Amino acid sequence: MMYAGKKTRFLKKDTSIREFMNSTLEQISKSKDKINSEIVDSYIKENIDVLNTTQINILKGFHKKITDMFVVFKYLKNNAILYQVKTQTFYAVKALRDRFDTMIPDIPCVITTTILPFEDFIIYEGFMKSHNTLIGNNIASEINELYLQAKSNKTIVKNIL
Repeated sequence: MMYAGKKTRFLKKDTSIREFMNSTLEQISKSKDKINSEIVDSYIKENIDVLNTTQINILKGFHKKITDMFVVFKYLKNNAILYQVKTQTFYAVKALRDRFDTMIPDIPCVITTTILPFEDFIIYEGFMKSHNTLIGNNIASEINELYLQAKSNKTIVKNIL
């Protein structure tokens, strides 16, 4: 994130890691929003001597990121089911740190976030914005029907390759 902020001149070139970590959440989020394929490729190229294969593969996952509005629909043992309204696609998304149910206790809930591949599963990138959108019983029922159909057809996306 700091690299992206510096590369796009959102941050000063002499910004230290300490200064960056003490930035506001909004500033860090804006730096994160600067990450794109060109920035990722540039970072890999400039740091190829210190990155291992796993780290490079993780970084390349940003090429396949999906930033959109999702409905956090269901909690399972190891992930949450997010429904991308625009494409009517369900994703099984793993939280690497805090579980979704501790961050979003009441579902269904509409959020905007970025999901991306990480090893053999999908994660969200750590930032999410919730929306003050109430999902009524009719819409929740409709999403549930779509979910059951996707589950039956085995079309719930579990990795983005």
